[in-house]
Amino acid sequence: MRQGIATILDVISVLAAMSGGVLILFSLLPPNSAVQTCALSAVGIGIAAVPYIIAGAFHRGAVRRLLDRRD
Repeated sequence: MRQGIATILDVISVLAAMSGGVLILFSLLPPNSAVQTCALSAVGIGIAAVPYIIAGAFHRGAVRRLLDRRD
């Protein structure tokens, strides 16, 4: 069950990273003002980073559980 959740979190992280990257690229288009560019880039980074952080925390928890069983 935990392996399935980890796989789902990894897939969501990859999809969020791609969509966040697209938002960052769109923010660099010429017609945007500086404020729009900054805001769209921040949203893109947030969309890419938050699922990655959640997946990383889940993986660290799984590793800690495995290490605790070995002791």
